[in-house]
Amino acid sequence: MGDQMNRPARETQTPIVPEVGDLATYRIGSDCYACTVCAVSPTGYRVTIQLRTVICTTGNATKSEQQRWMSSENPDGEQIVTVRRRNGEYFAKGAKYHGALPITFGEAKHYVDPGF
Repeated sequence: MGDQMNRPARETQTPIVPEVGDLATYRIGSDCYACTVCAVSPTGYRVTIQLRTVICTTGNATKSEQQRWMSSENPDGEQIVTVRRRNGEYFAKGAKYHGALPITFGEAKHYVDPGF
């Protein structure tokens, strides 16, 4: 019983909830996909992101390590529903804990790994 009393209090942080129109990056393995937030639930638990239209502005997009991309909103882009986990990070709905990568907000990064 003494151990429980001596444990430090668990820190609670207010999760940052993205807003509609914010940029996001969806990652699968080493590939990154540029997205835009298109819907946020009232509680912020569920955030829907939408793939952006991307255009490679450098040589061959799939065979070069030096990739540069330009992206723009795509109202017809594929939508991905994400959910906030206990740690405050958002993951694609249904993603398993092991090997899943969190959605990052604030930039729309696109990269296609030429090694695959």
